[in-house]
Amino acid sequence: MDSKRLDYIDYAKGLGIILVVAGHLIGEAEMEFAGAQGIRMFIYQFHMPLFFMISGVTLELSFYRHGENGAIRLVKRALMLLVSYLFWSGIYQYLIKFSGRSVNLHEELCCILTLRGRAPIWFLAALSAAEFAFIILHRFLFRSEKKYAALPLLAIIMMILCTKLLTQLNLSFDNLAVQYLTISLIRLFPSLVFLISGSLLFRFLHNYSNNTVLMSMGALLLVLTAALTVLFRNSINMHLAVFGNVFLFYINAWLGAAGTMFLSKGICGVIKTRILPSIGRNSCGIMVFHYPPYFLTFHYAQVVCTLLGISNRFLAFAVCLAISVLALNLLTEIIKKYQMFL
Repeated sequence: MDSKRLDYIDYAKGLGIILVVAGHLIGEAEMEFAGAQGIRMFIYQFHMPLFFMISGVTLELSFYRHGENGAIRLVKRALMLLVSYLFWSGIYQYLIKFSGRSVNLHEELCCILTLRGRAPIWFLAALSAAEFAFIILHRFLFRSEKKYAALPLLAIIMMILCTKLLTQLNLSFDNLAVQYLTISLIRLFPSLVFLISGSLLFRFLHNYSNNTVLMSMGALLLVLTAALTVLFRNSINMHLAVFGNVFLFYINAWLGAAGTMFLSKGICGVIKTRILPSIGRNSCGIMVFHYPPYFLTFHYAQVVCTLLGISNRFLAFAVCLAISVLALNLLTEIIKKYQMFL
């Protein structure tokens, strides 16, 4: 496996985490400008499915390199994701209490132990659960070469199950633990579908290297995603298991995530830069830290904009985005030296 392929994965993760921070700047930090909410809706169509799809590619890469022995490595990775989720969830609760806000211990324990999760940390739990499920399916159901014919069928079955759950289950349970567990279960289906989708894309992405075609395909798919977003305005929030029209969610998520991955591999073969792959390698840390109450980068970035006298709202948003991503990229590099669950 050549290094270019690994670079392309980091490029995709770098673009993905920039989209995550951008979406939260518009929403949680309330950085409004013309078209901001449309951009946020577009981002939410596929930014989290993208990370699950990337994970599917890397899981298939491990099997490609190490055969069935790769499963042991992947189990360790999934366990580390779960440990990281529990560790940072604990830190989150401490910071909430430290900030002076009240904490409902029963609710927070239900949230953590059911893997529903708070803030962006939910992603670590969802990814860990989906990877465990994928490893089990890969190990016991897809041992022959015919597994690639079975995976699309499984993806369709997962779509149907997810749709049934969303349309038939009522999330207004009196029991909070059951409510949160149901959300986690519902999220598991699309997460696993996107992991499977990434594993299916692996062979194509590994073997195809026409950068012009890849960038053209990626741009076309992203434009199509934007058009469908404007046309249907399907509201998505994977954290809360809100998918709107489920089939439209899958279509746009696939288009946007695949488009970003094609674009990333094409760009990787044409433009050489160190910063985007670095951001991609540190995407897990940025995912955890960018959201309050960990580090108030949104607030500090806005203060910098004020000091610089930036009045244009879109320019202020762009500056805050750059400051937040670059500062947290550096912070993650420092913390990773001490191997603190990153």
